[in-house]
Amino acid sequence: MAVDRYAPVLDSCPEGPLIREAFSLSKEEQIWVAERNQATNAALVRFLGQSNLENLDTHTLIYDSNTSDIKIGLAFSGGGYRAMLTGAGCLTALDERYEEAMEHGLGGILQSSTYISGLSGGSWLLGAIFLGRDAPNMRAMTDLWNFEESILLPYGYSDLSKNTQYWKAISQDIEAKKNAGFPVSITDAWGRALFLQLLQQKSGDLSQHEYRLFSSLRRHGLFESFAMPFPIITSVEISPNTGSYTNFEFNPFEMGSWSSLLNAFVALPYLGSSLTNGVPVFDDLCTQQFDDFGFIMGTSSSVFNTAFLKLPSVLEKLGKEPKKWWQIKSHLRDALGFPNRKYEKMKSDLTSEVRRLLEKIEGSEQWLAIYPNSFFQTDFGVSEEILGSKKLLLADGSEGGQNIPLAPLIYPKRQVDVVFAFDSSSNTKERWPSGKALIQTYESQFMVPPTNTYFPHIPDANTFSALNFTRRPTFFGCYGDSLSDLIDKVLGQLPPLVIYVPNSPISYLSNTSTFKLEYSAETKRRMLDNGFDVASRNRLLIDPEWRACVACAVIRRKQERDGVAASEQCTRCFESYCWSGEIIEKGVRTKDLGARRNFSGGLYTGLALEKREN
Repeated sequence: MAVDRYAPVLDSCPEGPLIREAFSLSKEEQIWVAERNQATNAALVRFLGQSNLENLDTHTLIYDSNTSDIKIGLAFSGGGYRAMLTGAGCLTALDERYEEAMEHGLGGILQSSTYISGLSGGSWLLGAIFLGRDAPNMRAMTDLWNFEESILLPYGYSDLSKNTQYWKAISQDIEAKKNAGFPVSITDAWGRALFLQLLQQKSGDLSQHEYRLFSSLRRHGLFESFAMPFPIITSVEISPNTGSYTNFEFNPFEMGSWSSLLNAFVALPYLGSSLTNGVPVFDDLCTQQFDDFGFIMGTSSSVFNTAFLKLPSVLEKLGKEPKKWWQIKSHLRDALGFPNRKYEKMKSDLTSEVRRLLEKIEGSEQWLAIYPNSFFQTDFGVSEEILGSKKLLLADGSEGGQNIPLAPLIYPKRQVDVVFAFDSSSNTKERWPSGKALIQTYESQFMVPPTNTYFPHIPDANTFSALNFTRRPTFFGCYGDSLSDLIDKVLGQLPPLVIYVPNSPISYLSNTSTFKLEYSAETKRRMLDNGFDVASRNRLLIDPEWRACVACAVIRRKQERDGVAASEQCTRCFESYCWSGEIIEKGVRTKDLGARRNFSGGLYTGLALEKREN
């Protein structure tokens, strides 16, 4: 059926159940992953073969073992454009198609990965990959990105007439959805704007875009050919009465939660259908086209709804702020050639259009993403609040404190062996990560009711800082024999080894504000390059063995399943990068632990500083 508008439609339901209990992976995902395994196994042979590992028979490890294949997950945190750009730089360092990543990075990890998850700004990275123009590698793709104008005023301050048309088109889309009987919020407007920006266009008929729906990624060449990891976007459900948070995920096949609070998934093409215990309420009619890609990215990043609400006041200030006023006045005289009163009329028109849009969105839930609850009165979960409500209120994936989208990758039946956790959070006053996201994820596995996830032991925040884990990569869960208390009781499987990679200023001060919406071409490139340097340990200058050490981490769970001990080389790597279990009590000064401060106020190990200074 052709996609006509942004508004969802009612159409006939498919045969078979729309809701399933979350006791295993969907059949569609199982089939897809089995095909992807063939590609990742071949890529792993290439990656390991170029990682200078000693005493390793790569072919035997990958192809001749009777135990399960190695599965890698990549998780990209939230943090606005800071997270998107830093994450893209990190991903570039993992891309074997980019020669620099092969020579001075971790080229091949991207091709070897089974899953990739994004939250908020990290979800925009996934959107850019699947919505962007074809490019030979990640570096070439990011060269095409343009964030010089704010997403709120894509034509800048000079062409307010086109900005008015831009928001009028978005307003009409929101109105169409509302008139079709579906709830709307600011997330709808934010998601439409995101979709346009990631397409790198400012206007046009979005309704006809081939991948407007998230479920349409099944037809995307990268997905159909198993050339990219399985994409997952996360969000959280907020229960108004209890204030509790439940992790939700969206993937090309379905949406739902592994948490025992819900323990169910709905087929993504029929997301938003009005169901009672899985049965259609309206005479075998189901909602279709609710899974708008922009709306899902907007849901995951709904914290930015606050930025949208400020747009009218920003417009009112135009002409009152001296710097911007003189810039605009000069441009009006020299380039546009019309009097200032015409500018004032255009500003008034734009402000009115935005206010009309906001008038369509009312109520205390305007900050959230509103979904008709397809899980109403299902039998699989235990949350009366979720299962008893006709609507789901979903929020920015970071709202529960888990700003790295790890939950989908630590569900035991996905059998992920190693997770790269790229953290561009803004936890400190200086806007650097503190490890909070890892700590929150670790603690969540012990919640009651259970989240049905598992995760290796993580130290407290004080130890994180004191041992310098916030300024260099660290491995967690290196030794399976120390994780016996965390083993999944059903599968008898260990939690994944976690490679934590925090944002840090290797070549650029990348701690930009989460709400910074404009990036010049130069700043964009420096953010991307710093992300590459973060993931590659300054292009292997900080540690020439970094690629080999990552390879040791990648194969660790497989070796443990096969009963193979780590080599002497890998043992040395683990001594350098694995958390030993040491806890630093509060009051111990960092300098007593042999670390120094660098120009940014961040911490680097003495070894790293010596290599950077020589």
